[in-house]
Amino acid sequence: MPQVGTVNMKERTIVFSGLNAGKYSIQILDSCNNKLELSAILTEPAAAKINITNIVKTSCSETPNGSFTVNIAQGVGPFKYVLVKRDNNKEIFKSDFTNLPTWMFNNLSEGDYNIAVYSNNSDKCKPVEKRIRIEEYVLEVEVKMTKNIPATSEDAKNGILQFSVTDTKIALQYILTNLMNNQVYSNTTGLFDNIPAGRYSLALKRADTNCGDMQKINEVFTIASTPVQIIEDTTIKRDTSKGW
Repeated sequence: MPQVGTVNMKERTIVFSGLNAGKYSIQILDSCNNKLELSAILTEPAAAKINITNIVKTSCSETPNGSFTVNIAQGVGPFKYVLVKRDNNKEIFKSDFTNLPTWMFNNLSEGDYNIAVYSNNSDKCKPVEKRIRIEEYVLEVEVKMTKNIPATSEDAKNGILQFSVTDTKIALQYILTNLMNNQVYSNTTGLFDNIPAGRYSLALKRADTNCGDMQKINEVFTIASTPVQIIEDTTIKRDTSKGW
């Protein structure tokens, strides 16, 4: 029977290493040529199991910020994590073997990925794999105009427009454009005061990133011009200096 693996002997201890899973026969001869036979069965460690959590959409194509987390639910470490982009089979990241049971992947662009996790400190056995999709965040919120106060004249800059959104947990930037002269106003409150009469368009953008999707509102908002009217007092006043 051919010898397999590597044998290391130290005093009365014999260590067999470099063995694959399977059934082995161990033969020991003493000084009198007496043979002792033993058998051993090596099994593969339980296949690793992983969970994918905290998948975050990317909101920016220029500087991608999608992410997800891999958690080891079952398996024997150390582990190696390998991430591949599926559309071009490009290896995005490969870790060294580590005992960390959790790994977070950041700065990912939109697309399909494949995560492979090697266990038992070996990259020769088949890894456990999962497919993950990072989607692109699309800004879609409902906007309401809550205040529209006219300017007091064509030249006065005291008109007011105010907007609000519902059901959003992200910070927004409101971008208001005067369609008459392309003057742009921007803030994160949705309140635009001290603006002249005119026609305006509105767009929204995430305020927590310098890039990303913009939502344009398909409605034109008008600030009217309502001059202050001075009403002439026509009441006849009595002149007491003339005695009547």
